[in-house]
Amino acid sequence: MNFEESYKKYAEGTATAEEKEFVEAEMEKSKRLFEIIDRIGPPEIDRADGATIKKAKKKFILKSAAHTAIIAFAVVVIIASAICGGVFGTAVSAAKKDLVISRAQAENIAVAFVADNFKSAGKIIVNDCEKTLRVKPKLSRSVYVYEIEVFNGIAEFDLVVDGKTGLVTIE
Repeated sequence: MNFEESYKKYAEGTATAEEKEFVEAEMEKSKRLFEIIDRIGPPEIDRADGATIKKAKKKFILKSAAHTAIIAFAVVVIIASAICGGVFGTAVSAAKKDLVISRAQAENIAVAFVADNFKSAGKIIVNDCEKTLRVKPKLSRSVYVYEIEVFNGIAEFDLVVDGKTGLVTIE
Protein backbone atom coordinates (compact mmCIF):
# COMPACT_ATOMS: atom_id res chain seq x y z
CA MET A 1 0.00 0.00 0.00
CA ASN A 2 1.25 3.52 -0.84
CA PHE A 3 1.50 5.81 2.20
CA GLU A 4 1.08 9.09 0.27
CA GLU A 5 -2.13 8.01 -1.45
CA SER A 6 -3.53 6.46 1.73
CA TYR A 7 -2.67 9.58 3.77
CA LYS A 8 -4.32 11.85 1.20
CA LYS A 9 -7.53 9.81 1.43
CA TYR A 10 -7.17 9.74 5.25
CA ALA A 11 -6.90 13.56 5.36
CA GLU A 12 -9.91 13.96 3.00
CA GLY A 13 -11.94 11.47 5.05
CA THR A 14 -12.43 9.06 2.11
CA ALA A 15 -10.06 6.32 3.29
CA THR A 16 -11.25 2.77 3.83
CA ALA A 17 -10.91 1.12 7.26
CA GLU A 18 -7.80 -0.73 6.03
CA GLU A 19 -6.19 2.50 4.72
CA LYS A 20 -6.98 4.30 8.03
CA GLU A 21 -5.37 1.50 10.01
CA PHE A 22 -2.28 1.57 7.73
CA VAL A 23 -1.82 5.37 7.99
CA GLU A 24 -2.31 5.38 11.79
CA ALA A 25 0.22 2.54 12.20
CA GLU A 26 2.82 4.44 10.09
CA MET A 27 2.20 7.63 12.07
CA GLU A 28 2.68 5.72 15.34
CA LYS A 29 6.03 4.33 14.06
CA SER A 30 7.12 7.86 13.14
CA LYS A 31 6.11 9.17 16.57
CA ARG A 32 8.14 6.45 18.33
CA LEU A 33 11.22 7.20 16.14
CA PHE A 34 11.08 10.89 17.07
CA GLU A 35 10.82 9.98 20.76
CA ILE A 36 13.93 7.79 20.48
CA ILE A 37 15.85 10.52 18.67
CA ASP A 38 14.81 13.09 21.30
CA ARG A 39 15.94 10.78 24.13
CA ILE A 40 19.32 9.90 22.55
CA GLY A 41 20.03 13.32 21.08
CA PRO A 42 21.99 14.22 17.98
CA PRO A 43 25.28 12.46 17.31
CA GLU A 44 28.27 14.02 19.05
CA ILE A 45 30.80 15.81 16.92
CA ASP A 46 34.34 15.94 18.23
CA ARG A 47 35.49 19.48 18.74
CA ALA A 48 38.95 20.33 17.42
CA ASP A 49 41.29 22.17 19.73
CA GLY A 50 43.04 25.39 18.70
CA ALA A 51 46.39 23.67 18.03
CA THR A 52 44.81 21.18 15.62
CA ILE A 53 43.04 23.98 13.78
CA LYS A 54 46.25 26.04 13.50
CA LYS A 55 48.17 22.99 12.26
CA ALA A 56 45.54 22.25 9.60
CA LYS A 57 45.43 25.92 8.56
CA LYS A 58 49.25 26.07 8.25
CA LYS A 59 49.30 22.88 6.17
CA PHE A 60 46.60 24.28 3.87
CA ILE A 61 48.47 27.58 3.43
CA LEU A 62 51.75 25.77 2.65
CA LYS A 63 50.04 23.53 0.09
CA SER A 64 48.35 26.52 -1.52
CA ALA A 65 51.63 28.45 -1.66
CA ALA A 66 53.43 25.46 -3.19
CA HIS A 67 50.73 25.04 -5.84
CA THR A 68 50.84 28.76 -6.62
CA ALA A 69 54.64 28.73 -6.92
CA ILE A 70 54.59 25.69 -9.22
CA ILE A 71 51.94 27.24 -11.45
CA ALA A 72 53.81 30.58 -11.58
CA PHE A 73 57.07 28.79 -12.47
CA ALA A 74 55.33 26.81 -15.23
CA VAL A 75 53.82 30.00 -16.67
CA VAL A 76 57.23 31.74 -16.65
CA VAL A 77 58.84 28.73 -18.39
CA ILE A 78 56.10 28.65 -21.04
CA ILE A 79 56.40 32.39 -21.71
CA ALA A 80 60.20 32.22 -21.85
CA SER A 81 59.99 29.27 -24.24
CA ALA A 82 57.63 31.16 -26.51
CA ILE A 83 59.89 34.22 -26.54
CA CYS A 84 63.05 32.16 -27.16
CA GLY A 85 61.27 30.20 -29.86
CA GLY A 86 60.27 33.41 -31.59
CA VAL A 87 63.73 34.94 -31.29
CA PHE A 88 65.66 31.88 -32.42
CA GLY A 89 63.06 31.01 -35.01
CA THR A 90 63.55 34.42 -36.60
CA ALA A 91 67.34 34.12 -36.42
CA VAL A 92 67.38 30.59 -37.88
CA SER A 93 64.95 31.56 -40.61
CA ALA A 94 67.06 34.54 -41.66
CA ALA A 95 70.30 32.54 -41.52
CA LYS A 96 68.87 29.63 -43.55
CA LYS A 97 67.60 32.02 -46.20
CA ASP A 98 71.08 33.52 -46.61
CA LEU A 99 73.06 30.25 -46.44
CA VAL A 100 74.63 29.83 -49.89
CA ILE A 101 77.85 27.97 -49.08
CA SER A 102 77.74 24.23 -48.40
CA ARG A 103 79.90 22.41 -45.89
CA ALA A 104 82.16 21.00 -48.65
CA GLN A 105 82.55 24.46 -50.20
CA ALA A 106 83.44 25.94 -46.79
CA GLU A 107 86.10 23.26 -46.26
CA ASN A 108 87.58 23.99 -49.72
CA ILE A 109 87.61 27.74 -48.99
CA ALA A 110 89.44 27.09 -45.67
CA VAL A 111 92.05 24.82 -47.35
CA ALA A 112 92.64 27.40 -50.11
CA PHE A 113 92.97 30.16 -47.48
CA VAL A 114 95.66 28.24 -45.58
CA ALA A 115 97.46 27.29 -48.81
CA ASP A 116 97.51 30.93 -50.00
CA ASN A 117 98.49 32.53 -46.71
CA PHE A 118 100.75 30.06 -44.86
CA LYS A 119 103.65 27.74 -45.65
CA SER A 120 102.66 24.11 -45.82
CA ALA A 121 104.66 20.98 -45.06
CA GLY A 122 102.60 18.48 -47.03
CA LYS A 123 98.90 18.03 -47.59
CA ILE A 124 96.46 20.40 -45.83
CA ILE A 125 93.96 18.42 -43.76
CA VAL A 126 90.55 19.46 -42.40
CA ASN A 127 90.29 17.98 -38.90
CA ASP A 128 86.86 19.26 -37.94
CA CYS A 129 84.01 21.30 -39.42
CA GLU A 130 80.87 22.43 -37.57
CA LYS A 131 78.05 24.63 -38.78
CA THR A 132 77.02 27.13 -36.08
CA LEU A 133 74.36 29.82 -35.89
CA ARG A 134 75.67 33.29 -35.05
CA VAL A 135 72.80 35.35 -33.70
CA LYS A 136 73.20 39.07 -34.38
CA PRO A 137 71.51 41.87 -32.42
CA LYS A 138 69.38 42.50 -35.49
CA LEU A 139 67.92 39.00 -35.87
CA SER A 140 67.43 39.29 -39.61
CA ARG A 141 71.23 39.57 -39.99
CA SER A 142 71.97 36.30 -38.19
CA VAL A 143 74.12 33.90 -40.20
CA TYR A 144 75.41 30.37 -40.23
CA VAL A 145 79.18 30.03 -40.08
CA TYR A 146 81.42 27.01 -40.47
CA GLU A 147 83.98 26.62 -37.70
CA ILE A 148 86.78 24.67 -39.34
CA GLU A 149 89.96 23.23 -37.86
CA VAL A 150 92.71 22.89 -40.50
CA PHE A 151 96.23 21.39 -40.19
CA ASN A 152 98.93 22.20 -42.76
CA GLY A 153 101.66 19.89 -41.47
CA ILE A 154 103.24 22.69 -39.41
CA ALA A 155 100.44 24.34 -37.45
CA GLU A 156 96.76 24.00 -36.71
CA PHE A 157 94.38 26.82 -37.62
CA ASP A 158 90.91 27.54 -36.30
CA LEU A 159 89.04 29.30 -39.07
CA VAL A 160 85.51 30.64 -39.44
CA VAL A 161 83.93 30.69 -42.90
CA ASP A 162 80.81 32.85 -43.27
CA GLY A 163 78.02 30.73 -44.81
CA LYS A 164 76.65 33.71 -46.73
CA THR A 165 79.76 35.48 -48.05
CA GLY A 166 82.55 32.88 -47.79
CA LEU A 167 84.66 35.39 -45.85
CA VAL A 168 87.37 33.65 -43.77
CA THR A 169 88.48 34.81 -40.33
CA ILE A 170 91.05 33.28 -37.99
CA GLU A 171 90.00 32.60 -34.43
